[in-house]
Amino acid sequence: MLRYATDETEELKPLTLVLAHKLNAKTAELRRNGTISWICPDSKTQVTSIYTAATEKEVMTIKYADKVNNVVYCVMHISISCSGLTFVRWSKTC
Repeated sequence: MLRYATDETEELKPLTLVLAHKLNAKTAELRRNGTISWICPDSKTQVTSIYTAATEKEVMTIKYADKVNNVVYCVMHISISCSGLTFVRWSKTC
């Protein structure tokens, strides 16, 4: 939950929030029109970005995102046939 407005985006919301909402909206659209029929209605997104560091004199100045740092995207899915699919296993040790 966010309790402030910013001119970072046209919607006056932080860029990371807007990007996360747009990812969810596009997923819902693709699910509803049948393009990706195996996705269930439950999805979660998290977008993080790197902001320019503020100097001592600019503590109250709003900074803008320099780049998107991470995107976490999770969708629930129905069971599908695995024939013809290529699986890639990726793991990162923390």
